[in-house]
Amino acid sequence: MEECAAEISSMENNKTPGSDGLPKEFYSNFFHMFARGFVEMLNQSFEAGILPPSLRYGLITLACKDVDNEQLLTNWRPISLLNHHHHRHY
Repeated sequence: MEECAAEISSMENNKTPGSDGLPKEFYSNFFHMFARGFVEMLNQSFEAGILPPSLRYGLITLACKDVDNEQLLTNWRPISLLNHHHHRHY
């Protein structure tokens, strides 16, 4: 649990959340409430060699780079929303 908490703390604030809609700030503020179950899920995923379905897909949406000229298609960029997961190689 300490390792997961440290990884969450190391992530940047104010980034686009994943497809679950939960930003890093949510995990930072509430990790203590679901830490045990979260770590169990990660450990089971590691043992099984596969992540749960919610961590294996992403959503592609469009983000406007210039809201003052949003009517121009050239001001829109695709962005992939992924549920974040750190993986370290030792």
